[in-house]
Amino acid sequence: MGPFRRFARRPPGETAAARRVRLTWRCLYVDLEEECPPPETDLSTLEHPIVRKARELAASYPANLVRIQEIRDTMVYRFTHGRMRVATWLDDAGTIWICAADERDEDTYEFIVDLHTAGELLPGDRDALRLEVEAAARFVSEVRERVPKWVDEARGDPGQEHTFVFEGGNAIRLFVREGDLIEIWVALPKLTAGAGGLDPRMRGLVLAAIQERFDDSEAEWSARHDWPTGELLHHEVAHLGIVSTRGG
Repeated sequence: MGPFRRFARRPPGETAAARRVRLTWRCLYVDLEEECPPPETDLSTLEHPIVRKARELAASYPANLVRIQEIRDTMVYRFTHGRMRVATWLDDAGTIWICAADERDEDTYEFIVDLHTAGELLPGDRDALRLEVEAAARFVSEVRERVPKWVDEARGDPGQEHTFVFEGGNAIRLFVREGDLIEIWVALPKLTAGAGGLDPRMRGLVLAAIQERFDDSEAEWSARHDWPTGELLHHEVAHLGIVSTRGG
């Protein structure tokens, strides 16, 4: 459960009514025998009868559910849907995890308890990895959709600094200076920024999207530690692109 803890953060202002419901990888693949959807699919959006039932219970969780008393070191609750008994767990971020699903019989509780004893019931490394994959896919999609528009907006208002914010909270700054050549300045946030920063691969995606917007094979790009309107402030890396006026 350790690697999963880095995702256990409750979003600001989240209420019980806003709780997400999410299947663990093991439950999805083993218990329900479902194929894993593509990486851009948020597993909390899956439409499955058990997930829909859990969503109905989310706002009042764990009311109307029964705790599995045999599991003493954490609060695991169950509900019944059709012939299935379903084990759930609420993490610190407010996500209700569907951890196991088994047809009702005399061995169901033993099955769930045995999973917990083996460290396989609660979300773990595979679930943490899946969250990272989904976040990466969302970021790639956001960069492709938004960054070209942000470049166009900055270019439409040269000489002014523009700040644009990704959904995750990371902000980039753009400054365009036009003359015989076009200067495109972009400042990227620190790795330790409050929203998590942008790692080198994420920075590369942003820069590639900006460069592709101008489509100039003769453009020159360089890393800088200065900024045309003052200090970098909460940003630590700036890049300057020199583009001919025939580009873009």
